[in-house]
Amino acid sequence: MNNQTINTMNYSVSQKVNFKKYVLSIFFLTSIIFITNGQIFKNIIITGSISGNIQTGEARLSVFSCNPVTIIGKSNIDNGTFCISCKIEQKDEIVILKLFDNCGENIINIPFFTDTNNLNIEISQNNYRVTGSRLTDLYQSYIIKKIALFDERESIYQSMEKGNLSYKQYKKENRKLNRKKQKNERKINDLITRTIIKNINNTFGQTLYKHYEDISCPLSYQKKIIKAIPDSLRNDSIIHKRLEQIRAYVHTQPGEKYTDVQGITPKGEKMKLSEYVGKKNYVLLNFWSSWSVPCYRDIAELVKLYKKLYNDLEIIGISLDQDKNSWEKGITRLNMSWPQMSDLQGWDGNIARQYGLIDIPQMILIDKKGKIISRFSHEEKLSEKLTTLIK
Repeated sequence: MNNQTINTMNYSVSQKVNFKKYVLSIFFLTSIIFITNGQIFKNIIITGSISGNIQTGEARLSVFSCNPVTIIGKSNIDNGTFCISCKIEQKDEIVILKLFDNCGENIINIPFFTDTNNLNIEISQNNYRVTGSRLTDLYQSYIIKKIALFDERESIYQSMEKGNLSYKQYKKENRKLNRKKQKNERKINDLITRTIIKNINNTFGQTLYKHYEDISCPLSYQKKIIKAIPDSLRNDSIIHKRLEQIRAYVHTQPGEKYTDVQGITPKGEKMKLSEYVGKKNYVLLNFWSSWSVPCYRDIAELVKLYKKLYNDLEIIGISLDQDKNSWEKGITRLNMSWPQMSDLQGWDGNIARQYGLIDIPQMILIDKKGKIISRFSHEEKLSEKLTTLIK
């Protein structure tokens, strides 16, 4: 595994390994299997020995699927060895082992599956490798391929930012790079879809779908995944929720009638979307949050656009904040003068569910008759769309 900062199953594995090669050997000893409240658990002992520069510190183990991530076991590292004893559900969970040095610095995070009783992890200055687990092998192979595609995408973005070109050269180069970017996006979506479908009957594929890859893939890819999900998994609470998100996402695409939602204003008053649709030629739903930095740039552009198109365009800010004070401060800080509402329930709220949200920024443009015209993530596409619509 290459030590780059990527989002692996919504968990950052940015590595800061800056010491000579050392080897960490881990093996599971299942001591007792027991049942509590209908759930089957196993007691496991995880022992590790480290040869290298880390001789003291702490090792912590967390189950990934816990939200928020909860430590289920930990041990001091003493003379390069540690032993974690804990209980875990009797299934092929993905867990994360975090190693800290004696200064409390998180040195490395290692995700792996518990489908084996004998596991080895080898760590060098720039890489780590887990062996002995079939599911972890599948996971590592997938991540290596995805890192390569993300590196390719980053290289394309950097090329698009290069200056010292005439306007004509810039347009020509950007057309070429946009084609490369679209091809790269297709390859990423193909990899995600192919991997999930191929592994939907094992814990790796199910974990990938349930906790990692979101529904921002084009609908054609989502439909392939839905078709591949066996009936036996459709009652799983998380998969059921994902399917509901996708259905909502499908029903809030261009050509569909908007879904009315209700929230509260910063003053605590009830507010419905239907109170605004039809009053101006267009209504833009701007899904944002005070904690989402990517939203800031788009909102800065929306402030300019709102002044320019005020007579034709109403913007409704819909926040995924859960803290009212943070929401109000965000509105003030970002100079948003348009109507705002929220249910202050974040991703689990009715508004987020009704529109199939799983990432922000997100914007939806609605015409005077209540028909959705466009759905997109960034302001520049909005500017292009409105320039065409509003003469």
